[in-house]
Amino acid sequence: LYSDLEIVQRQNHSMTVDYMPKGQDATVSYGTIDFKFRNNTNNPVRIGSVASGGQLTVTIYGTKPDVEKTVKIINNTVSVIEKTVESSEDPALPQGEVKTISVGKTGYVIDTYKKVYENGVEVRSEYVGRSRYRMVPQKRVIGVSPPETPAPTVSQTPTEAPEVTDEPSVDVSEETTEATEVFENNIPTQTITPDPRDEELKDDII
Repeated sequence: LYSDLEIVQRQNHSMTVDYMPKGQDATVSYGTIDFKFRNNTNNPVRIGSVASGGQLTVTIYGTKPDVEKTVKIINNTVSVIEKTVESSEDPALPQGEVKTISVGKTGYVIDTYKKVYENGVEVRSEYVGRSRYRMVPQKRVIGVSPPETPAPTVSQTPTEAPEVTDEPSVDVSEETTEATEVFENNIPTQTITPDPRDEELKDDII
């Protein structure tokens, strides 16, 4: 464009690119889309290119004209297609949470013109072409997973432990039939319960 060589074939990118002004980019797809220009001067031209640091620099060398020649490129915006937003539900996200998947791109229609000046005077103005950049919707997902219901809190009343005493417990539910020892003057004696049969045999003994 700035060398004022004739453009024979050019196709803009399908979407806008960040490294060139809108209306001044060109794409290639080997076998289908090409970029071609013609040497419309009276002298040969040489193309040099250098790749360094991730950048490609292309320089076109030619014969310096007799007059001071400058080229001005004008890009007019014909229309703007604002990007839309496409939303879908995602059950894996919490309810109400929004996550952007792709930011999308705004669409444009651009008309490009070229003005040529010699010694500061405009000598030619021409229409270069129209560039159409498609709009790409922004895509996002919205969470629909309901919040988890907390488990109910159970109030537990502590149980009081039984009172512990030093006195031993005595089981009095059963009566004892054992003989009871009686101590008199520190001499143990034994109380014997008479047998009723002794009364029946008393007369016979006498």
